[in-house]
Amino acid sequence: MQTVGPRDGEIWTFNVEGEEPVSVTAGEFNTRKLTRNPRKPFDDKVELWLAPELGYLPARLRQTQTNGDFAELQLRELVPLRASN
Repeated sequence: MQTVGPRDGEIWTFNVEGEEPVSVTAGEFNTRKLTRNPRKPFDDKVELWLAPELGYLPARLRQTQTNGDFAELQLRELVPLRASN
């Protein structure tokens, strides 16, 4: 996956960890967990939980820094698309 950081752009490679159930505010989903492990000093670890039933949109995302601090995003709500007039 092509990514852009504060100083450069690079390709990130994710490992497919397998299927994992995830419970978030929007509901419970069977997901495919992907992990990007740090490759260089100060690289972050990134974990994605993609929901096939939602077209592989992320149900959860977690980014962990080398010091253990992390940011986590979780799907809160599913809003149906409206038909165009």
